[in-house]
Amino acid sequence: MTSFSHSADNFIVGLEKAEADLKAVAHRLEEGFEQQYGRHQVNPFDLFQRIRRLERQLSDVQKECRLVLTTKQELIDSAKGHLVGNYKALESLEHKSGNLLPKNTDTFQAFMAAVAEWDSSLDLPQQVGTQETNLNQALLNSLLEVA
Repeated sequence: MTSFSHSADNFIVGLEKAEADLKAVAHRLEEGFEQQYGRHQVNPFDLFQRIRRLERQLSDVQKECRLVLTTKQELIDSAKGHLVGNYKALESLEHKSGNLLPKNTDTFQAFMAAVAEWDSSLDLPQQVGTQETNLNQALLNSLLEVA
């Protein structure tokens, strides 16, 4: 048991030494690039670090985009459902009361045009008021494809 513990300790010490050696090499490379390219030229090491940082941030940005698109989809679905439902309820009340008011559907038509434009930007068939579409998923498929 002690030989296993001793071997494990030696292994950990070896890993720590290797990590220290890699940090020293990275520091020497950074200094070498700084001397060769200075502060006024494009430093490949700085570009490499920036690319690595952007790669790490990309997944976070994609998650935030998905969250925004999901929220936007929920808002569109909710507004569409409420507006269409209210419009139909108002028509029904007008019909039942026999008091047919002049139809002012400009706001409703503008909303439906905006929804149709959103649908067409995703190349989806218009299904307003008949079937719920998943615009968010279609947008993710069309805009956020990961290579």
